[in-house]
Amino acid sequence: MQISEKDWKRYIDRIAAISQSAADKMQDYIDRHGFDDTAEIIQMAHAISMKYGEAASAITCDMYDAIALAQAANVKPAVPANVPTMQEVQDVLQSAMRRAPTTVPAETGKLVKKTSTRTMRKNAARDGASMALVPSGDGCAFCKMLGSRGWESARSGKSFEAHLHAHCRCEYVVRFNNNLTVEGYDPEALYDEYKSAEGATWQEKLNSMSREYYAEHSEEINARKRDEYHKRAYLLDKKADPIYDIFGPIEKSHPEELKRIITYAKAKGVEIRESENQMSYSPGLTEGTPGQLLLSRKDSIGAWLHEEQHMLDDEMDGFPGFRGLFDIDRRCTMEYNAYRREIVLAREAGREDIVKKLIELCRSEINAIGGDWDEDRLK
Repeated sequence: MQISEKDWKRYIDRIAAISQSAADKMQDYIDRHGFDDTAEIIQMAHAISMKYGEAASAITCDMYDAIALAQAANVKPAVPANVPTMQEVQDVLQSAMRRAPTTVPAETGKLVKKTSTRTMRKNAARDGASMALVPSGDGCAFCKMLGSRGWESARSGKSFEAHLHAHCRCEYVVRFNNNLTVEGYDPEALYDEYKSAEGATWQEKLNSMSREYYAEHSEEINARKRDEYHKRAYLLDKKADPIYDIFGPIEKSHPEELKRIITYAKAKGVEIRESENQMSYSPGLTEGTPGQLLLSRKDSIGAWLHEEQHMLDDEMDGFPGFRGLFDIDRRCTMEYNAYRREIVLAREAGREDIVKKLIELCRSEINAIGGDWDEDRLK
């Protein structure tokens, strides 16, 4: 028996859609209420992960039962795994809040996806079935390595949910005898790819696999990353525009500054797009290509100066494109530079309360990037 590529894709698409819906719901809540009340955020994330986790489990149970029927396995109908507990949600989100608050929606989506994996494993362990990870999506090297292991007993005690990266579309499949395969899933080929990868250690091999995959799929990966970049990297959320409380929209408070920034950006070849939902500067797709400014005239002078600084720093570095995203020190420097300009505005207005908010926003950005926090760099 073989699960067709079409049927497998339909299954992983449904799980991915439910996980993304959970993340979107969490993002909607944060957009309305911000990050001030951690307890309320955890409560909401728990409610969302319960609701959408139940939906993901139901789909997984359907897949499990369909495979059992096709393989004539004499097993009971699948039962859903427990949804995330309040303690689990609290542990995950408190860590996310300390590390990078903007990842809270994605972490909520991961909790839902984990519920699906737990459901598959719970029933497979009950029935003595085997499981295998079928890699999909961005070709994560770690997922490929796990997929190369092939079929493993669900009773082995190994954690089948420990690895779950951002945008992961890889899913576990179950089987009750050796007569089942998934179209396109070839663990031996995956193992050959891993063994032949350059490097002496498994970490070096995974890095080599990642570089090779990126070289082959750079165009599509960059296109997706650019879309995500608008939403996350260098992102100044509408709820996180403290300077607005001082000056209001730039079109009224500083129209000449608005004109200056737009004129300069256009002269440098930077594309300007009016956006009511985003405030960001994103780099060009290729090296030497200017990026994009996404802002609204209703955003504050602080937001415009912040994103202008990213543009100026990008220009100073010769517009390195997405290559610059992998330089953590550079990205941290750009954030410190941008927030410093806003802090100057807030201090000139005598608003130390706004200064504190900007410092915390900068801290969140540095943590999200993975850099070392140094408040002295904002002076």
